[in-house]
Parts: sequence; structure tokens; C-alpha cells
Amino acid sequence: EVDRAIRVHQNLIARPNLNQEQRDQAYFALAEDYLRSGLYDRAEKIFIEFEDSSTHCDASLNKLLRIYEMTHDWEQAIEVYLKLEQRGAVDGGPDQVVHYYCELAEQAKDAGDLHTAEAMLSRAIKRKPDSVRAQLMEADLLQEAGEHARVVPIYARVIRQDSRLASEA
Repeated sequence: EVDRAIRVHQNLIARPNLNQEQRDQAYFALAEDYLRSGLYDRAEKIFIEFEDSSTHCDASLNKLLRIYEMTHDWEQAIEVYLKLEQRGAVDGGPDQVVHYYCELAEQAKDAGDLHTAEAMLSRAIKRKPDSVRAQLMEADLLQEAGEHARVVPIYARVIRQDSRLASEA
């Protein structure tokens, strides 16, 4: 079905008698077909072209955000999220970008780059000071660094926010 949809949209785009609006609709639909079929690089390329479009900009940015989430490209996801936020067109909740920063912190920690991990967590906490995930990750980093005195207040704050997380803390 997706292959057939791709062929149909490619054939529509190739027609010389289409006006620009019709061509854009077919091109956008083709990008959605590529996305559904898992051809993220092709879909990304087309959605990027629509970033400046007056009719497809928000939808394109939201599709790009999904691509970057699926491919774990957190830096790109943050960039697109911030563009959507500026436009007032964010589909996800306020925690969404915080999780991207936490994912980057996790990657940095796994790579042994504690400085970058701390910086990413700092950005996450700045965006949402009561983010439980960011606080727990910060506490883990501090604990690994031997700064136990700084860990206790973080765990206490997490438990006050949600007592069900007492065992985690």
C-alpha cells in the first residue's frame, strides 16, 4: 500500500499541469509516505524544504520532530522543538524537550563525558525545575562524583513531589 502511494504521489508531482499548491500537497503527501515506509532520510529532506512554507510549516516541523525522536537525534529534536515553541505550534507537552536533554545527558554519561551530562541536565532543570527524571539523573551524577551531601536534598525533593518514587530515591 505504501509503495503504491509513493508511486501515485511521484506520478502526480511529475505532471506538468499541476499548480504550485497541488504540487506542494502531493510532495508533502510523498514525504508522509516515505515516513510511513521508514525512509526517514527521504522524508526528512522533503519536510525540511517545507520549513519556510506558509501552509505546511507547522506540520513539517512536527513530522521532523517525530523523525528525530525515532532516530534518537536529540540535538535536532531540540532544535525543531524550539522552532515549534516559537511558533506556538508544539503538539507535545512541556516535558518533551526536557526528556530530550535527559537523553543527551544519558548519552554523555555513557560516553564518560560527565561535564556534558551535567550541562544537559542543567538545561533540563532550567526548563522544568520539578522534572523528576532530570533530578534523579542529577542525583546519580552527584553520587558517582562522591558529593553525597548534595544528593540528599534532591532525593528529599523528589519524594515530596511524588512519594511513590521513594524506593527509586
